[in-house]
Amino acid sequence: PAMAKAKAKANRVKSIHNMGQINRALQAYAQDNDGKLPPADKWCDAIMREVQVPILFVSPQDPEAKAKFERGEKVSSYAFNAALAGKRLFEIAPNTVLVFECNLGWNGTGGLADLRKNVPPDQWNISTIDGAAMQADPNMLQRRRIQWKPER
Repeated sequence: PAMAKAKAKANRVKSIHNMGQINRALQAYAQDNDGKLPPADKWCDAIMREVQVPILFVSPQDPEAKAKFERGEKVSSYAFNAALAGKRLFEIAPNTVLVFECNLGWNGTGGLADLRKNVPPDQWNISTIDGAAMQADPNMLQRRRIQWKPER
């Protein structure tokens, strides 16, 4: 049990690292595109050049996605905050969720309702516009005033 717990913790840390990399790729994409984030329905495809390593889209906590990836399928364990599609970075508050761990498929987008529906609250991972990637839960989101809408 102790080994399994340690492995789960390590996988969660790796997943948060992946989200940080994806966040940086989205930031780089925006810098190259007049400050705008990609369209919601093509966000994974749009940042592939910046990501360079497609396995980054696969969370080590998502064995189903890993199996699909190994079969050559396009898969992402992470979802893009749909409310930010096409928005300019400078228009978005730094504490706004950019990417969250929730397997909604390749180019999957959504919001807090999708996270609540598909992921237990003790397993939430998010990254925000300011580049932070972290474990989260409903209380932490409230305490840190993490938001999902792009308004400043």
